[in-house]
Amino acid sequence: MDVDGKVLLLHHTYRDHKPWGMPSGMMELEQPAEGLIREVFEETGFQISVERILHVSLNERRIVDIFLLGRITGGEFRPSPEVSDYGFFNIHELPVGLTDHQRLLINKLLVENSLLRT
Repeated sequence: MDVDGKVLLLHHTYRDHKPWGMPSGMMELEQPAEGLIREVFEETGFQISVERILHVSLNERRIVDIFLLGRITGGEFRPSPEVSDYGFFNIHELPVGLTDHQRLLINKLLVENSLLRT
C-alpha cells in the first residue's frame, strides 16, 4: 500500500486474460518477509519494508499462501520479464484484468485488518 491507502498491483506479462495482480512469488529458503522484499525488487525495482503478516491460508493447490503488508521505501520502477507495468489503485477502482478471486481477497484482507480507507 502507499501512504494514501492505495494497493500496489502489477501487470504481469505471462497472464493473458487477467494480467493484473498482487506482487507474488515463490520463496527461496528464506523467511516470508525476505521473499516478498526480494520478489518485489526483482520484478519492479522497488524497495519495500514489510510491516506484518495479514493472512495465511492453504490454497486449492495445497500451497501455503502468506499475505504480507508492505510499503515502498525507495527504488524506481523498471519493467522486468515478468512485470510490464504497475499502478496504485483505490479499493473502489481496481483495474479491469484483475481476477475476481484477487479482487475479493484484497477487499477481505483490507477489511479484516482495518486498512480500508473510504
